[in-house]
Amino acid sequence: MKNNLKIYLCFLLAFLSFQEKKIESPFEVLGPWGQDIDVRDLNWIDNENLIFLEESSSPPFEEKAKFINININGITSSTNPLGRILKTNNKKILWKKKTMSGPTVIWYGEAGKEKIIAESQTDIKKEEVSWIHSGKLWIRGWVNDETYLLDKDFKPSKSINENIYYLEREEIKKTNEENKTETIYENKENNVQISNFTTDTKGNMLILETNGESSRILILEKENEKETILDWTKEYTIGIYGGESVGWRMNPKDPTSRKQQFCTFENTNQKKCFSPKENHFMQVYQWSLAENIWINSFIDVKTNKINLIKWDSINDKFETIARMDKLKNLSISPNKRKIAVVSTTHKQHWNWDIFVLNLE
Repeated sequence: MKNNLKIYLCFLLAFLSFQEKKIESPFEVLGPWGQDIDVRDLNWIDNENLIFLEESSSPPFEEKAKFINININGITSSTNPLGRILKTNNKKILWKKKTMSGPTVIWYGEAGKEKIIAESQTDIKKEEVSWIHSGKLWIRGWVNDETYLLDKDFKPSKSINENIYYLEREEIKKTNEENKTETIYENKENNVQISNFTTDTKGNMLILETNGESSRILILEKENEKETILDWTKEYTIGIYGGESVGWRMNPKDPTSRKQQFCTFENTNQKKCFSPKENHFMQVYQWSLAENIWINSFIDVKTNKINLIKWDSINDKFETIARMDKLKNLSISPNKRKIAVVSTTHKQHWNWDIFVLNLE
């Protein structure tokens, strides 16, 4: 019995030591969570609790919805999922279940109390989902407690305070809870398309437009006159990002002639940019944690590791908050003080775990 206990303790210590190598950080690291193979749809329910989907590593290889309280070791509860997790808001979970021959069904509510609120003949994407501050839900229109058929058109949306901004064809529209709608930007140029838009909490909006292989970025400052901040270029692939501030990433199509850049605003009219240092390549994970604080993800080509960097754009200060071999996803807590990451090592690329960085 004692020998068995010693063997178990040695195995446990070795396992925990191995897990710790999956992520390195100068901040407190909570976790790991994740017992089986794949982890997806990671979302914060509130500042202490997470939900995610995980595939079992043993027959019948079914997927479970699992809940984590970051103050407790292990999975706090597990249940059969209602479908894929679209988003969470104020302890409520938004699920979608795409049926084989029928519509996509939308469930909404606190865990265990969800009910069907809508259905659609086409798939629903998380980019279409927004909430206003009072908690009312928008998916291609306001969603009430009654079940109804959603509009068929894909409408990406963003929320600021009590307003929803959404893209419909080549117009960005603003609507409020009283269903009053106005067009705040309309593209009237031939062959020009609005490919994306994003907002910050102050009402500023970046608009990414394309014309063939060319792209440009416009800004609407609190719905005032538009201004071009990046004129037509064929040299870069561009991504735009929001949160507490707005920013944009430029990837050169020919990396031998130009460098990557990430840009934001120090204030409403002064642009601030940086390029990754040598042998570092900027990934798609960018998020404005505070008004002048950005989280950026890089690959260090020499070490083949992912670095999460916190950038203070005012002081131009860079701080590495975590290193890991592989990063699948990250999620920011509602109070912006914790970051949940899904990571693993190169050797165990099939076995993903969840860690929480406590930035407080």
